[in-house]
Amino acid sequence: MDSLWQYKGVDWAGAVLAVIALYYLGKHKKRGFVFGFFGNVVWIVFGVMASSVASIVANVVYIAFNIHAWRNWKEEQKG
Repeated sequence: MDSLWQYKGVDWAGAVLAVIALYYLGKHKKRGFVFGFFGNVVWIVFGVMASSVASIVANVVYIAFNIHAWRNWKEEQKG
């Protein structure tokens, strides 16, 4: 049971935020990118806690994709 909270719930928060992001993106709601961004930030914190450089780098890349997609979505709304 201790392993469930080994990272103080940070991993669980990241997972919940990721699921919420996917839910909203599936409904074509822009707020999915916001939840995704914060989920990635939480996963970066997890990566630091777990000493996982791969997790940190991957989530920095995911944040960049979230920002890029947000901007593209914004441009599509204008056009």
